[in-house]
Amino acid sequence: MEQYCKHSAEALRTAWQTLKDAEPALRIRDAAQRLGVSEAELLALGCGQTVTRLEAEWAELIRSLPRLERVMALTRNDLAVHEKHGRYVNEADGQAGTEDALDLRLVPERWRFGFAVIERGHGGERHSLQFFTADGEAAHKVYLTEASHAGNYENLVEHYTAPDQSPWQAVASEADAPSFDDLHLRQRREQLQALRLAEPERAWPVAVGAAERVLTLAAQESIPLVIEVAGPGAVQYHRGPVQHIRRTGPWINVLDEDFNLHLRDTAVASSWVVRETLPAGDALWLELLDDQGRTVVRIGGEAEPNTWRDVLTALPTAESPV
Repeated sequence: MEQYCKHSAEALRTAWQTLKDAEPALRIRDAAQRLGVSEAELLALGCGQTVTRLEAEWAELIRSLPRLERVMALTRNDLAVHEKHGRYVNEADGQAGTEDALDLRLVPERWRFGFAVIERGHGGERHSLQFFTADGEAAHKVYLTEASHAGNYENLVEHYTAPDQSPWQAVASEADAPSFDDLHLRQRREQLQALRLAEPERAWPVAVGAAERVLTLAAQESIPLVIEVAGPGAVQYHRGPVQHIRRTGPWINVLDEDFNLHLRDTAVASSWVVRETLPAGDALWLELLDDQGRTVVRIGGEAEPNTWRDVLTALPTAESPV
């Protein structure tokens, strides 16, 4: 695999263009993996053209996001993409929990790079803010919608534009960068082992296909859910019903007006029903893990605990993974 450096930005640009010409539908995350670089490195090649490098105290920039009004927030990991429409709110303003407020936990101390991006396609221009960890992995993204305030977006980008707009982004090596597990509940580092050792009434493995079965039944029976996806720099939630469930190859998708979930469930290593003890009582979750024991997605019941319990306890069980 070819290694790129600051002096070979043009070579990387050429390699990416060759890949795009051969596979026009290839997404930038997948292209970066194929080329052996990070997504941030590929994105930075557009600086001075369709990409603007940002420089900020990220916590300060986050406090400006409510001015964008209604947007689409995107948080993902390798196997799950969570897209939710709504408004960022500052808790100090007392708007958290309002109907249109985005429900997420941002971790700006994990963010190292930020860019404002213009993507041009058949549907016109798409504007976004994209944030990355030290090793160049996407931490969180914010996309403008027709309901967003474009003028406030332009003001934000202008305010936080970095002096350096060179088309090269140096990133930390994987060995030097903090791992994914450092973000989402540090105690989950040994998640799979903990589940294996749990009492049978606290956690039990269920068969492959559990997520599709649960999502389909929830759509049919109008069962409101909590769907949680964590990435390297954010944890994002959907609370409420799901309606349109569709299989596309290896992905099971929720394709609703204000919420999309894309879950590559065929690559999930194991699925578990987990009983979590909370001050208000026990809660049951369907938890999907990857082959490293990391949580891909968690699905819980938003209301009617008895109905949700019946859904999960009816899932076919599986042998505990080795």
